[in-house]
Amino acid sequence: YSEPEIAYYGGEIQELNQTLDERMQQRAQKAHELEGQIDEKCKAPMQVFSEAYAAAVESLCASKGYGRKYGEPRRKAQERVRTLIARAKTVGANIEILLDYVKSMLALPIEEGG
Repeated sequence: YSEPEIAYYGGEIQELNQTLDERMQQRAQKAHELEGQIDEKCKAPMQVFSEAYAAAVESLCASKGYGRKYGEPRRKAQERVRTLIARAKTVGANIEILLDYVKSMLALPIEEGG
């Protein structure tokens, strides 16, 4: 290649490189803008979902008695039921003991006279 050709094509390549650099900057700026829009567009549906999710969890916990807030009354009631059942079993066992004692007393022969 001759010197004038090298200079000419070198200038053409520089112009192409400048054009490519400008386009690269434009596209990078456009990509950055689109990324910002994606964040903004995702926030609204996510916020709606988060609110609906929180409401659903609250409703479930309230209806089923789950969690710290709604579970405490359920746990207390279960504890009371277990306590009452245990007491009833103890009373039942004591009644059985008394019935056995009464049966044994009735089985004794009655002494007549004095």
